[in-house]
This record gives sequence, structure tokens and C-alpha cells, in this order.
Amino acid sequence: MATTQNLTKKRLSAIPARRRQIFLRALARLGCVTKAAVEAGLSRVVLYTSKSADSEFAHAWADALEAFGDAIESEAFRRGVHGVDQPVYQGGQLVGHVRRFSDSLLLAMLRARVPAYRPSAPTAQPAAPAPVEHDQALLAKKISYILAVAQKEQRQSSG
Repeated sequence: MATTQNLTKKRLSAIPARRRQIFLRALARLGCVTKAAVEAGLSRVVLYTSKSADSEFAHAWADALEAFGDAIESEAFRRGVHGVDQPVYQGGQLVGHVRRFSDSLLLAMLRARVPAYRPSAPTAQPAAPAPVEHDQALLAKKISYILAVAQKEQRQSSG
């Protein structure tokens, strides 16, 4: 005998094929589950329940999001390589257009595809500066010691 939870899950995952298609097309176009759900007239709970209960639907969902990603990548390429015409106004009148290119989109795409253009891994933090000695007598002793060691090393290396 099926439990109430299983029955509820089956009922929630039963989305009509037409609504599923509307949702998947909207998801591929919009890239947002909430907006695609509204367009299909479905709740997010029903959609996520159906996704977890139906591997075929889950696969189609992933494909829709991949299609959205491809569309974004294509648009980024278009704006970076071919540019976008932007209107130029003078005195409130349209006098022409200027083509603008997006270097930042090109760089982002380059970094995504070519590892050599990715920012390098963070380097080790530089060593903290040595603390400043405020005791003058102690500072003089330290300097004398360092000089004595340096003189001894110099004598050993030359002798």
C-alpha cells in the first residue's frame, strides 16, 4: 500500500505534457525557474517535485538551462566581437550610431576558455614587517651583536 507522502508526490509530479513543454521552453529562454513557472502556470513546488520524481523531466530541465547558457554565451560573443550599435543624439535629435564593443565580455569568455588568461592563484601573503624596537638601549645591543657576527663571518671568509 502506498503512503500518503508517495501519493502526494505522484500527484504533484503529474504535470500535463503541454505545461511541461511551456515551462521547458520558457526556462531555456529566460534561465529563471520562477519566471518560467509563472509562464507555464505552475508552482515551483510542483515543478521541483516533478523534477525529483521524473529523471526524464530532470534531464530536459538540465538541457533547457544549458540552452540558456549557450544563448548567453552567444550574445556575449556578439557584443564582444561584433559590437552593438548605440544611438548618438545631438540637440535631442538622433544623428547616427556608434558601434560599441565589450572588452570585459571578451575577457570573461577568454578566461573561461583559455586557462592562461585566468587570474593566477593567490600568492602567499608577504611576511609581516618586523616589529619596531622602541627601547633604545636594547636596539643598540642588537645592532652591536649583528655587527659583531658580521665582522666574525668576514674574518672567517677572508682568513
